[in-house]
Amino acid sequence: MKGEKIYKKALALAYKSPEELKSTYDLLEKAMKLGNADAIVAISSWYWFGKYLKMNRRKAVKLLRIAAKENHREACYRLATCYEDGEVIKKNEAKAFKWYLRGALAGDKSSIQEIGRFYWHGLGGVKSNKSVARIWFDFGGEYQDDYISDTN
Repeated sequence: MKGEKIYKKALALAYKSPEELKSTYDLLEKAMKLGNADAIVAISSWYWFGKYLKMNRRKAVKLLRIAAKENHREACYRLATCYEDGEVIKKNEAKAFKWYLRGALAGDKSSIQEIGRFYWHGLGGVKSNKSVARIWFDFGGEYQDDYISDTN
């Protein structure tokens, strides 16, 4: 992945010396400019939570969209939650489903569970199908007991 060495250097610096935030940010920004999706998601988190950078959720979502288009699983999941909750962007369950599905196909376990939930309840324009929901729950490695206990 582009900028991977720079991203890993930024992580190592952040873990080694939290006081070096400026240097960590500079490295993350450099990796982001090279197209490193992990760095994009990291900076997005800083904007989202207002930790180390002034909180700017619109900028955070803009960055998430960039990383999600590269099928970064965490970015897909986080963008999906924004669409589902209507946080910063207009609520849209169909788009939430799309991004959960992309995250699930990229291997994000939380996205896999969310796809199961969407099928279980028939959310986001998806027809309720408990058999398909169970497959997603099983694929995610854990059953959602509160859903599965329903005999339907």
